[in-house]
Amino acid sequence: MKINEDLNKHLSEAQQLQRCMSILSTCKVNAWRNNTGMTKYESNRGPRVVRYGHKGSSDIIGYTHDGRFFGFEVKRHNRKPTQLQSNFIKNAQDYGCVIGYGTANDLVDLLNSNDLL
Repeated sequence: MKINEDLNKHLSEAQQLQRCMSILSTCKVNAWRNNTGMTKYESNRGPRVVRYGHKGSSDIIGYTHDGRFFGFEVKRHNRKPTQLQSNFIKNAQDYGCVIGYGTANDLVDLLNSNDLL
């Protein structure tokens, strides 16, 4: 499932995300893409703002076959999570969740270390 590190270094975050979702479709995790953000729209009462998602939450979330929360923050090679993302990851780890960040190769390591492949 891992690819050559030289190739891995040059993949965009979108390409890494695509690989991660493909890998997760073959293992013991039910996962989906998670988005956070805000949108503005006009209503009959004037402009409205809608916020969605939890700031700092992982790009991919789901649950494992044994009921644990799963999260993975997708990053390009050698990129680190923001402070909000790091806080989310640390809190989830403290509660025993399966969570991590990095490239698709890092995802494979996380899945292997938790017997989820």
